[in-house]
Amino acid sequence: EKILNLIYRKGNKIIENPTRPPVTDLDKFGFPKYESFEFEKYDHVLPICTSRGCPFMCTFCTTATTAGRQFRFRSPRNVLAELKMWYDGGFRDFAFVDDNFTLVKHRVIELCKLLEKNDMTDINIRCAGIRADKVDREVLTYMKKTGFKQIGLGVEVGNDKMLKIIKKGESMADIEKAIKLITDLDFDLQLYMVIGNQYETEEDIEDSFKLALKYPISDVHFYNPIPFPGSELYDWVEQNGYFLRDLGTYINDNCNFSTEPAFETPELPADDRRRL
Repeated sequence: EKILNLIYRKGNKIIENPTRPPVTDLDKFGFPKYESFEFEKYDHVLPICTSRGCPFMCTFCTTATTAGRQFRFRSPRNVLAELKMWYDGGFRDFAFVDDNFTLVKHRVIELCKLLEKNDMTDINIRCAGIRADKVDREVLTYMKKTGFKQIGLGVEVGNDKMLKIIKKGESMADIEKAIKLITDLDFDLQLYMVIGNQYETEEDIEDSFKLALKYPISDVHFYNPIPFPGSELYDWVEQNGYFLRDLGTYINDNCNFSTEPAFETPELPADDRRRL
């Protein structure tokens, strides 16, 4: 009864205890060791999470529900210590899995300086959690010379109309400026796009395709939006009666790469979504 965050069964009742406040000092946690993993059976890219939370309001995202809006981050020295633990064990390939790795610019620059000071610039780092409006030439230059090889931008849609609808908080000018800068610095750039959000038309999606073809990017992922409970998208789809399948089915059977939509809209019926 006293454990915050716990949900448990008591007789025939489900009891949900009060929510635990977010932990702000992430440096106090030990590093994952993956001692039970048979590494020979897996891709040898170690996931590193250096922060939690997201202050932005994207309608399809559940980070605010799962990790909170308050952005908390590990110190650069703490991140370096985890990287060095794996580095000394022979690992050189890492994936930073933060939702907003570059949100605090000076933290990223300090980490890059520490990597350089510790002669660890021969590592390869993938970094997918990047917003276009949270990078500039200075921070990208530091990242480039200290082992960051691949960057993933969450672009989502292809025009300003849709950016406003999904509450991305960016403009196409921000996005194209970042794409050009990242490709000019010769990063391996991936774009992440979502097809079929609220009020999106086939013409809007053509703008996404055009953007993906405009620049020398290495890869682009087009995802079906999955309405997760706790997201604004879920509430909107439910209120409008647009679901094609029930929650238990699409949550358990779908993945981001599935071509089978969970919902449809008047602008994009199910068959059009599959085709696109």
